[in-house]
Amino acid sequence: MLNWSSPLRRVGSRTLEPIPLEIYQEFFEYLSGNDELSARELRENLANLALVCRFFSALALPRLFAKVEFSGNSSGPDVARTNRFCRALNNGQEPAKSLSQYVKTCTFTSWDWEGPLAGSRDAFLTMYCNALSKMTSVEVLVFSSVIIDRRIIKAMQSLPALDSLVFSRSLLKQGCDHNRIVAVLQKLRLRSLVIGVWSSPALQNIITPALSLRDLIKLEVDSWTMIQRLSELDISCPLQILTIHSVEDPTLLPKLFQKTPELKHLHVYTMRGRTESLDFIELPGTLLSNLSFFDGPASLAMVVIPFRPIQKVWLMGTLTGLRGQRERAAIPELQPLTQRIWEVLAKSRVPVTDLLIPQHLYHVVSLKSFLPRVTTLRVSWCHANFWELDQLPRCASEKEIRQAVTKLCRKWPPNSSIRQLVFELSLEDTEDATLLNLQLQFELLEDIVSKAFPSVEQVNFITCVDWRRSVGGTWRPVIPKAKKRYLWLRWNDYDQFALVDYGGCYEALFDPNSPDFRDYAEA
Repeated sequence: MLNWSSPLRRVGSRTLEPIPLEIYQEFFEYLSGNDELSARELRENLANLALVCRFFSALALPRLFAKVEFSGNSSGPDVARTNRFCRALNNGQEPAKSLSQYVKTCTFTSWDWEGPLAGSRDAFLTMYCNALSKMTSVEVLVFSSVIIDRRIIKAMQSLPALDSLVFSRSLLKQGCDHNRIVAVLQKLRLRSLVIGVWSSPALQNIITPALSLRDLIKLEVDSWTMIQRLSELDISCPLQILTIHSVEDPTLLPKLFQKTPELKHLHVYTMRGRTESLDFIELPGTLLSNLSFFDGPASLAMVVIPFRPIQKVWLMGTLTGLRGQRERAAIPELQPLTQRIWEVLAKSRVPVTDLLIPQHLYHVVSLKSFLPRVTTLRVSWCHANFWELDQLPRCASEKEIRQAVTKLCRKWPPNSSIRQLVFELSLEDTEDATLLNLQLQFELLEDIVSKAFPSVEQVNFITCVDWRRSVGGTWRPVIPKAKKRYLWLRWNDYDQFALVDYGGCYEALFDPNSPDFRDYAEA
């Protein structure tokens, strides 16, 4: 008989009363979701806790093996560990066989190049696909920069729990049996589907007609044909999150929204053509009655927002449209926004608390006059995918950055409702050493921003550095875990000493003795 064991609490030699096991469960949930821990630290902590008792083991192991990544362009201890696991699994050995059932998410990345090492890489891909077919609890498959071939399709057939697919920068191998792929796809009942930018048209043409859309909760597509299919369903779809890369025909939207009564988040990157007004579209009040987050062009916001329970509004006509899109000039420039959009935002059925707008709109009218409950404000110097060159150049000097921030912060009386403030001073791929000057950012915070927004607790001048204010009022720069790799790669090959530091933030990033250095420097 299996004897269950749980942790003993002691003070010296005295054993204390046990506490409810649910408290330990909450501890593990907190540990797994702690962004301050690096991936290596989390893995080591969970591995150590798994040795304490069987109860801790039962909590730690599913979290240790929840995700696995098969990379065609990596090396190091993590890859060696993955290879040993897959070999043991393919040989039917324990504990790999049992542990494989904890895997919920599997990611294939960087399997799209050819060269002298293609043969050896191909053998690893075969090993990984064979191992995947034995991970029968996998729910999510992610393909990033992958050539989809028969081995991957065959492995997908063995995954009864699969309910989420993500394709990014992926394509279909030439000569693949399309009929076999369609047969596999038709059997899937997906809850989530993402077909990202730069995925090949051939792959999209296979996926679009083959997959069932009836069970989808989340859908992101760069295919208007898929949206047309969705609008033609003979039943309502339980869709809650919808991302459309480009709206080809706005007149189809009312019909689409009739099929998605549970929609909560709507993201639209671009509208085809110079669609500056959508007043010709009528959306009855019964449509989109659950929508809480609108992320799209102002012209669509005019139609969607009034009298709906929208708390979060991002006027994405102000940013870069498609993530990774470089052909920005192909997207038409919109006219500056006016007070009319403020009046529309104020018609939301519930107070708007999270807002993203172009900086010129902030100067039109006082935010507090129309939206006094906003706590998170994001201001962008980019409008309709085009940089506002008369406001702030792409490669701005320190003086120009100071002038831009000062002009915005001193336009209106202090606003004490704002808790988080984001300045989109640059597109991520144009960030230079001037914008990464932490001493400059600190001076802006102390001299200008804190006075205009006295209750603000977090500020971003760029996406890769968060400024957080302590209870005592001290500002501290923090590089989010997800951005450390980006910064390290971008500046490690350049003169990293040209970066003006504050509080040792950059010093820690480039310090090989930092606890999580291996996680981003050797990834």
